[in-house]
Amino acid sequence: MSRIRDIKRKARRDRHKELSVAAYYFPVAGAASRPCTVRTWLRVDEMTTGTDPDGGASMANSEERVRFHLPEFAAPLRRGALVSIAAGEGYRIDHLYPVDDEFQTARVVRLSPADMQSLPVPV
Repeated sequence: MSRIRDIKRKARRDRHKELSVAAYYFPVAGAASRPCTVRTWLRVDEMTTGTDPDGGASMANSEERVRFHLPEFAAPLRRGALVSIAAGEGYRIDHLYPVDDEFQTARVVRLSPADMQSLPVPV
């Protein structure tokens, strides 16, 4: 493997370590939890059509995402899995993006407070 690739991989691991939070991953509802670390963010992706008076886009679609470090998992991530991060903050995986080296990003949907009641949260 090239030296630059090794440096880049280490930098990505370090960034994940610094920016991640503890979470629980549930491959299916009711399954045992799997402790892991994740990075979350609200990302603006696609601009919708339309213009404001200045000629720019009138609206952008936001997309919540969670990034996983795959060496923490023995099995592939699953669509529909649940992720519990904190009291009142949990997600269901809606779409999995292709694996990127040691990481995989998922588009997620925020869980309702009722759905979160039965999920444990990391301390």
